[in-house]
Amino acid sequence: YYVSTTGSDLNPGTQSQPLKTIQRAADLANAGATVYVQPGTYPEHVSTKKGGTGESARIIFKANGLVTMKGFHIYHPYVTIDGFDITGHQGGYRGHITVVSTNSSKGDYCKIINNTIRDGLPQTQGIIFERINGRISNNCVIKNNLLTNLRYTFLGIDGDNHLIEDNILEKLNSSDYIYLFGHNHVFRHNIFRQGNSIEGTGNHPDWLQTFGDNCGVSSGHLFEENYIEGLDPGVQLGQINSGGVGSSQCPGLSNDIKDITFRRNVFANIGHN
Repeated sequence: YYVSTTGSDLNPGTQSQPLKTIQRAADLANAGATVYVQPGTYPEHVSTKKGGTGESARIIFKANGLVTMKGFHIYHPYVTIDGFDITGHQGGYRGHITVVSTNSSKGDYCKIINNTIRDGLPQTQGIIFERINGRISNNCVIKNNLLTNLRYTFLGIDGDNHLIEDNILEKLNSSDYIYLFGHNHVFRHNIFRQGNSIEGTGNHPDWLQTFGDNCGVSSGHLFEENYIEGLDPGVQLGQINSGGVGSSQCPGLSNDIKDITFRRNVFANIGHN
């Protein structure tokens, strides 16, 4: 399918008769389809309607040049988001890209690659995995993206076996770089830089954070050969919390926040903790 700002959603979506919206292409696409989006600005936040059936039969959304839009909700498996310029979404604690698990479908095996997510609005995360009724998406790849100048958490990671590799995350703005939950995630060859806190926001940001007081689980992760630079004195390197002391929901310590390995990382100009 082809999408162009000069197209029409009454068209069949061919190269000569493109659709006008990415959402219409998402409505039509079946396993094995690629949606090619031509350059331009598309003021839409797209929700998948179907997914792929395997690695060789994915549904791929591909930007053909500079395509500016508001992001995606990935509700289905084997979906690829490739090369978009994403900004302007007001998420209400959700993400520019949200990988969602419902009672009927999950965003397993998603690929989020080569995108720019930038200039975020308050309370809108960069990329987040959303758990619904205990269901969560697994086995995704987040690779070669730039996340910059957001105003809420950059990565809200949950589920199992995600690979986060070769990304650049910068300009923290009193948010947190990573909320870390689930099991067996690999963070490799990422660059984190320009972590700043903003006076008066009431938040102490972290490079890496877990919470023990919401019955969370976080174990088996690997941080390998990442570069973390320029966290100002208001930004904590990390708060890996397993304590729910004082919480009626999860009193005491969690047995499920453990076994996080850091090896061959570089930390430079870290101001606090």
